[in-house]
Amino acid sequence: KIMFELPDFRAPTDSIIDTHAHFNDPKFNDCRDELFKAMREYGVKKIINCGTNYENIEKSLELGRKYDFCHTAIAFHPCDIPDNEEIDYKRLEEIIRRENVVAVGETGLDYYWRQDNKERQKSEFINHIKLAQKCDLPIVVHDRDAHADTMEILKEYKPKGSVHCFSGSVEMAREIVKL
Repeated sequence: KIMFELPDFRAPTDSIIDTHAHFNDPKFNDCRDELFKAMREYGVKKIINCGTNYENIEKSLELGRKYDFCHTAIAFHPCDIPDNEEIDYKRLEEIIRRENVVAVGETGLDYYWRQDNKERQKSEFINHIKLAQKCDLPIVVHDRDAHADTMEILKEYKPKGSVHCFSGSVEMAREIVKL
C-alpha cells in the first residue's frame, strides 16, 4: 500500500490542473479514492490521465467515468507499441468520439528504452498526430533521447499540445515553444 501525505497548502488560484498523470497504474489501487478526494480538497480542478496501451486506456476511461474531474488522453506510448500487431486507429478514434478524451497521448519517441523500432515509433507518432488533428485534439508528446527526430516530425506536422519527458536542450525547448 502506498502511503502519501499532501502538504498543508491551498492553491492560491484554486485551479490546479495535473496535465499528465498515470493514476490508472495498479500501484494506486489501494489508495486511489483517498488520493482523489484529497486532491479535490487541495484545489486540483482537473486531471488528465494518460492511457498508453489498450489495457490501460480502458482503465483511464473508467477513472474518467468515476471521477468527474479526471479526463483522459489516449495513445500508445512509444515503449508500448506492439511488436507484432498494428494499432487500430479506427478503434482509437471511436473511443475518442464517445468518451471524455481531451488529448491524444502519451505519444512520441523514446530511444532510451527502445532503439530496436525507431522507424515504427516515428510512423506511429505521425499516425497519432494525424488522429489528433482529425479529432481536433492536442497531443501529449514524449521525447526521450530522440530530439532530432521529434523536432523534425513536430516541424513537419505542427500539432498543438504539450511536451512531456523532455530531455532536450534549452534551444530545442525554445524551438518547440515557437511551434
